[in-house]
Amino acid sequence: MGTCNVDLLISYQPDLLRYLRRMLDNHADAEDALQDTMVRCIKTKTYDDSRPIKPWLFAVARSAARKLKRMKWHPILSEPPTNDAREFDTAELVRDMLGRVPEECRLVLEMHFLSGLSCAQTAAEMGIPIGTVKSRMFRGIRLMRQAIAGLVPCVSVVSANADIAKKTPYTASDPPG
Repeated sequence: MGTCNVDLLISYQPDLLRYLRRMLDNHADAEDALQDTMVRCIKTKTYDDSRPIKPWLFAVARSAARKLKRMKWHPILSEPPTNDAREFDTAELVRDMLGRVPEECRLVLEMHFLSGLSCAQTAAEMGIPIGTVKSRMFRGIRLMRQAIAGLVPCVSVVSANADIAKKTPYTASDPPG
């Protein structure tokens, strides 16, 4: 295990950028992912000198692109709230819901979605099996959805119930009919 040769990395930049542009459909995002790839490759100690570098580089680039896509998919979790009141309220709601999830689930969710770690990286960081990470993530997301559903009723159900209540003259003790 060793570090990458920087000159060798630079020689692969055009190929990696083309690959990332095809993957991300956006030149700016591809450049961001390329920069992330280069930083990861220089910092990492997992490169095996006895193996070809090109497949490893493209695997790191693919991981960087997926991380970027994931962060764009979860903008509330990946960016600080702006001055827009609705975005701030949503971000506050997510933070509040994270606080209500059991700590073991909350840690997994924060490491995966906020820090951008993969399930395998989260498992290694926490020292638990990857299956445990996935089950805690599933449980945490389910608990957050249930908590949010309890706080924010569905508008169509509420309005439908209000319409029914206006049209039906019976009380709760009377049978419908």
